[in-house]
Amino acid sequence: MIIEREIISRKQFLCRKGSHPLDAVLILLSGSFWVRMDGQEFVAEAGDIVVFLKDKEFVREIIEPISCIYLQLDHPPQKTSGKLCCREHERIKQSCDYLYQELCFQNRHEVVEHFLRDIFFVQERNTEKSVADDMLMQCYSYLCKHYAEVISLDTLAKIACVSKQTLIAKFRKEFHKTPMALLSEIRIQNSKTMLSETSLSIGEIALLCGFENLYYFSNAFKKSTGFSPSAFRKRINL
Repeated sequence: MIIEREIISRKQFLCRKGSHPLDAVLILLSGSFWVRMDGQEFVAEAGDIVVFLKDKEFVREIIEPISCIYLQLDHPPQKTSGKLCCREHERIKQSCDYLYQELCFQNRHEVVEHFLRDIFFVQERNTEKSVADDMLMQCYSYLCKHYAEVISLDTLAKIACVSKQTLIAKFRKEFHKTPMALLSEIRIQNSKTMLSETSLSIGEIALLCGFENLYYFSNAFKKSTGFSPSAFRKRINL
């Protein structure tokens, strides 16, 4: 996924007008810049994440000297160029901080990719164009707040005031997955954070993330990530 990764500082962009040969992500650590591309014009400031899609024309100018994480990718993390919008600012900031620390000290490719994927996972599920439907927003918020609890389709259908079949159809259309698949994804993402940041046992994490037992958690985690929970923790904490 990632072809090039580095932390850079600039008083001026080397390329102020043109396009990138590959898809690129710029995570602004400090400073600010103005950019026009894909029919939009905006200012990016510290904490913002900007996507430059391959061959998309842009014009940009640094307002204040910038420091940023620059990542060049072999395929786009999203379909449009521009600044990412996300409601979960703290979660995004946390992943960006870990990404920065990894680039500064270890710079392990698979760990850098993990945190980048996490950034876009959170952004994708929070895109302002998504969750436009109030019913879906209520269900999604419920999943995020109560993922550690036992949640059934019946519970979500009651929250949404629709049948289970209608609920599944709407989730498939909006999120491209069923409510239970999205719940599992949210649980896995939260378990990754706990594995990375705490010394809790894998069994404790399984229960805190809403999995019935350690066996079910281990199977779901390996199916999602390709690693067992213990192997994932070892790779992150090398």
